[in-house]
Amino acid sequence: MCVEEPEMPYDDGAQTTILYTKGTKDDNIFEELRQFLNYMENTTQTNAVNDTLKDIQKMVDIVKRDGEVSLSYMKGFERDTIMYEKGQEAERQNTEKERQRANSAEKARDEAENARIIAEEEKVKAQKEAAEALKRVEELEKELERTK
Repeated sequence: MCVEEPEMPYDDGAQTTILYTKGTKDDNIFEELRQFLNYMENTTQTNAVNDTLKDIQKMVDIVKRDGEVSLSYMKGFERDTIMYEKGQEAERQNTEKERQRANSAEKARDEAENARIIAEEEKVKAQKEAAEALKRVEELEKELERTK
């Protein structure tokens, strides 16, 4: 079936096979396939045990000797390393910004709590002073009544 045009008949006979090199079931696996999977897992001259794998190994050796391919690989590796390091630095900076933001928020919260406590203390003090002033007014009114 064609994904873009589902109604269009499409059968080219192609099949997809997924090969898993870490598998443990080896019933019904051709020896050449087992050798290939082992070679893919450990690509060395020693593991190139049949003609097909020896041909593949020759191509691998040619690519490894090709300076342009090696340089391209090294540049790609270097680019990837630089990008990784930039990502790490950006993450460190982001973490530092978040830490500073959290510290600022905590400081603001503490300052607001201190202001609330001070305001509460001032309120209690003002209430006491008002009560004392009313008491003094009552005393003065009583004294004024006695002197009349």
